[in-house]
Amino acid sequence: MRTRWQLILFVMLIATAMLVACGTVSSDDDDDDDDEADDDVADDDDVDDDDDTGDDDVDDDDIDDDDIDDDDDDGEYDVGDVFPDFTLMSHTGETQSLSDFAGQVLVLDTMATWCPTCRSDTLLLQSELWDVYHDQGFEVLQLMAENSVRQTPDLEFIQNWRDTNNLEYVVMIDPNWGVGARFNNSKFSIPFYAILDQNGVCVHKQKGLNTTYFSYVINDLLTNPPDPLD
Repeated sequence: MRTRWQLILFVMLIATAMLVACGTVSSDDDDDDDDEADDDVADDDDVDDDDDTGDDDVDDDDIDDDDIDDDDDDGEYDVGDVFPDFTLMSHTGETQSLSDFAGQVLVLDTMATWCPTCRSDTLLLQSELWDVYHDQGFEVLQLMAENSVRQTPDLEFIQNWRDTNNLEYVVMIDPNWGVGARFNNSKFSIPFYAILDQNGVCVHKQKGLNTTYFSYVINDLLTNPPDPLD
């Protein structure tokens, strides 16, 4: 009798052990499935991040395209045009006209003192261009439209500006960009420059100052002046 009950107890222990073992295997399989799901989520995140980065690159390219388009846009007066006469208040305390400088090679500089590049270019116009070519028939007309607080400068401001920066070229007040906007690009950029020959014809214009190229153009005009216009 005892042997029979011992046999039954032994079978029950074996069955219990098998159930526990099956539960452990099932739990391990579930954990593995969860890990694989986590990996899938991580992979999806990686793909999304790459797509976002690609979108940012496209935006950057679009900005570059806009910059190129700016250079292609023409203002009211372009290369090859005779620039019309204008009259503005200058640092002398009197009005001066473009026609007062007839027969000279001119650089027109559209600028504002709140613009950092405009300020740094101001010194280069003096040292790299005016100091070198003025005695040969060259002049700079700096057309200042706004001061450091984006207001039209007064006479005292441009006189102090000229004295503070030790400038010897002409500084003029250009209210509301009235003159500078006429040869700027259509989207308007500063600093912006135009080079006029001795006849007042625009031979070059661009955003930003390139003293090496400007020197080449100015020297060529002074060495080989154009024939007078009819």
